[in-house]
Amino acid sequence: MKQDEKVLTFCFITIFLPYPVTIAGAVLASLYVCFDKIKRNQLRHLPGVCFLVLFGGLALVIPALYQRWLSVFQGLAAISILCFGLLCRTTMTKSLLYRLMDLGCIASVPCLIYAIVQKLWIPSSLLDGRASSVFYNPNYYGTILEYCILVSFYRSMTCPSRKWWYFVVIALSCIGIYLCDCISARPAVFLGCLAMLIYLKRFRLFAIVLAASVLYAFAALIIPGVLCRLPILDHMIELRVDIWTTAVKGFLQHPLFGQGTFAYQYVWPVIPGSEANDHSHSLYLEPLLNYGIVGTTALLSYFGLQYRSLWHSMRDRQESYLTALLLGLTVSTLVHGISDVTVAWVQTGMLFLLLLSSTECLPAVKNHTARRQHKVKINSQLPHSP
Repeated sequence: MKQDEKVLTFCFITIFLPYPVTIAGAVLASLYVCFDKIKRNQLRHLPGVCFLVLFGGLALVIPALYQRWLSVFQGLAAISILCFGLLCRTTMTKSLLYRLMDLGCIASVPCLIYAIVQKLWIPSSLLDGRASSVFYNPNYYGTILEYCILVSFYRSMTCPSRKWWYFVVIALSCIGIYLCDCISARPAVFLGCLAMLIYLKRFRLFAIVLAASVLYAFAALIIPGVLCRLPILDHMIELRVDIWTTAVKGFLQHPLFGQGTFAYQYVWPVIPGSEANDHSHSLYLEPLLNYGIVGTTALLSYFGLQYRSLWHSMRDRQESYLTALLLGLTVSTLVHGISDVTVAWVQTGMLFLLLLSSTECLPAVKNHTARRQHKVKINSQLPHSP
């Protein structure tokens, strides 16, 4: 492997380790991207980097103006995660993507074993009876399992010779979702898989997955224990609505530039009747509250350039399976984002960005990259005026 592939692989492995190690991996990725000469040159020609520079400046300057130093540190963490995404985009190849996917499937197994150990023998480590494995809380573990299921589902279709291994990973991940009892992960992963199958026109398999999801929903309603937190679902919804209301009020206080990363922790104490929490429990409100209209627009502009490539691939029916995975990943994240913002964490965010970087393997992006590299090479060979 090349040096950048080794660095990326090491940082990827840290996703499945306790989050302080993952933070160290994100910092390593940031330092490598910033100080490696080749990477710096690649970043200069990578579309959308200017939007990340604007976003990063806002993430640091705005909370510093309010003297919210914890938010400044959290902004640095967010920048480190995005730098990991840049490392992924400038390094990713299809063969490397497959190796990392398989490595992630393998790494999910010891995480599940530790979750079982937590559940059976370390009750003090549980959060309301829910296992979190090596992750910060059970909902983050549930999101990691979502992505593992989608990846395994994708690999079972692209690597039929090992499909039974991927089916085992899917089954083990379902056990993990039961142990962490993340309610939002269930519809998110079902809808993500269904979106993949609709795009691929695999209607027979679509019917099977849809039937399984309906049966599971009925079982959760009828059989106690299938969905352990179902009896308190109405209370959880009321809590979310209260948090969303507070987040909207906080956004309206500073709509242009926001109040810094994880601003909700500073907003709720000063708004009467607010629910205490670290974030807004909404992927759609969190960036607006934290970074305002300007920062959110910068972030959406950056990701919009990646999704433009996905749109071209969908339109032209190119790389159908990889396109389907990216579609399923997006649907799953957006569905989960209705009730939580789990993707905005170091482990989940790094895994999401790594999978999203597979847009660099789509034909539209590869052709554009080849033309850009050729142009840079031609310009470098032109004689310079004295």
